[in-house]
Amino acid sequence: MDIIEYAKAVARNVSTAMDDAGLSVLATSEKTGIARTTLNRRLENPGISPFTVLELAQISDATGVSLETLTASKHPSALADKEVLP
Repeated sequence: MDIIEYAKAVARNVSTAMDDAGLSVLATSEKTGIARTTLNRRLENPGISPFTVLELAQISDATGVSLETLTASKHPSALADKEVLP
């Protein structure tokens, strides 16, 4: 996976976390201190303007979703569905 695809995967994870927490872009902006326009730009154009580590940490705190889940290269639900074999 290249870096642009990874940035897109992270943006999808953030969007899912926000949806699951019942947070709009405006509410997430208010809870995190990330400007609404910046948050929109990161979600809509992650290949050009990816999330920073600090922003992801702030979103993690606001949504209750771990940083590990937000930065997973696969969608969190896809990871949860994966069976681990001995």
